[in-house]
Order: sequence, then C-alpha cells, then structure tokens
Amino acid sequence: MIPEHEQEWIQNVVKKETELIIKKLNNHDPQQLIELLSHRIVQKIIHPLTVYLNDCEIAEYDPVKSKQEYMDNYFNKFDRPADHVD
Repeated sequence: MIPEHEQEWIQNVVKKETELIIKKLNNHDPQQLIELLSHRIVQKIIHPLTVYLNDCEIAEYDPVKSKQEYMDNYFNKFDRPADHVD
C-alpha cells in the first residue's frame, strides 16, 4: 500500500502534468499528448525508485564459485545414488 504522503505527491504530479498537457492541447495531436502525459507521469513516479535501485549495492555473483560451494556443502557430503554416472 502506498503511504498517504506519496499518494498526495502522485496526485500533485498527475494534476501538474495534466495542466501542462491541457495548455498544449490546441497545437498538438491529442493522441500524442496522451502518450506524452502518461510517459511523463510514469517517469516522475518511478524516478525515486530508480534512484534507490541505482544507489543499492549489486551483489557480485560468481557462478563457478557458487557451484563449487554447493558441491562442497551439499552434493559431496552425501553418497551418490547407485545409478549415478560421472
């Protein structure tokens, strides 16, 4: 659920962008303006999320090391089934 202050902020974004598009309505194609409106609103709403994700540290993943750790911790500790072929 979106917190109250963020809902208000989103409503303000939609209101301001809609006002901006209404001012441009006389000179442009309405379909293009609706696409522009939706694009601008989405970009402004997801901006805080993208900033947060860009600031997060990305865990380095090494598939060879991960496989070796799995083999050491789980696979090699147990006997292989009788029908297992290397």
